Amino acid sequence: MPKILSDIQNTILSSAEDLFKSRGYQEMDMREIAAHAHIAVGTIYHYYKNKDALFMHVMAHSWQQTLEQMEQISVQEDDPELALLALLEVQAHSMENRKSLNNLWTEVATLYAGSDAEGMQEPGFSATHVKVSQCYSRVLAKKFDRDLSPQERLALDRLGSFAFVMAVDLCMLSESEAAQHRKLLVDLLSTYMDKLVSS
Repeated sequence: MPKILSDIQNTILSSAEDLFKSRGYQEMDMREIAAHAHIAVGTIYHYYKNKDALFMHVMAHSWQQTLEQMEQISVQEDDPELALLALLEVQAHSMENRKSLNNLWTEVATLYAGSDAEGMQEPGFSATHVKVSQCYSRVLAKKFDRDLSPQERLALDRLGSFAFVMAVDLCMLSESEAAQHRKLLVDLLSTYMDKLVSS
């Protein structure tokens, strides 16, 4: 369950996100964020120990919003191919929007750093990466009309992670190339799942 933020934290996050987007991470300091939020700089330090912690929380908050959209799609859309395409588009769109916060590689590094804003540790992957991958796995599981064996469940988990990583990779392409490759990725995953289901 997502952590409920206070109004002041939402104000800080909103101001920080606006300024990180418009001016960049390196150009901003906590005083400017406080002025933009119309609060004392000490108030920010009450919630965040430094600019790095605030930035990580802005990224985690943004990813939480993306995750909520993706979870809704993975539960509500019955057609696996349409759901996969929608998940890929939501992930790509949200990562594209966050590019202006900082370098895309920095975002990718935070996803693989092994911790999220609440300090949850998982070996090799952040909690965000795992949860987004589970959305893909949930959609892929809709291809089955029976209970899954442990091996099939493991295969779906790995395919979900693969889909996540490929979606990140697509953010490096131009929009027209990315759209074309998203469709190819859906076709690839669907074909693999059809073979797995029929075996």
